[in-house]
Amino acid sequence: MCEEEVLGDVTNLSAAEVRRKRERERYASLSADEKEARLQKNRDYRRRKREATTGTLSRGVSRETTRILSKPRTDIDNTGKSTKNNTN
Repeated sequence: MCEEEVLGDVTNLSAAEVRRKRERERYASLSADEKEARLQKNRDYRRRKREATTGTLSRGVSRETTRILSKPRTDIDNTGKSTKNNTN
């Protein structure tokens, strides 16, 4: 089968669109077992990725640290000045 027959008219498509079209057609030609194997592989990858990042944020800061850092400071008044050691 010629590649032109598979892709059809691609004269008005960008390179990315041609690549997506080719991938869609390749996926459509897979058997049901091959599709299921591919889906399972993707599920496993997403699960491993999620488990690897659970408990940390994008820069490796733990959720507990973020919670501590994000607590509102009660020792600062609305003007931004510290109220600790204030003798007034």
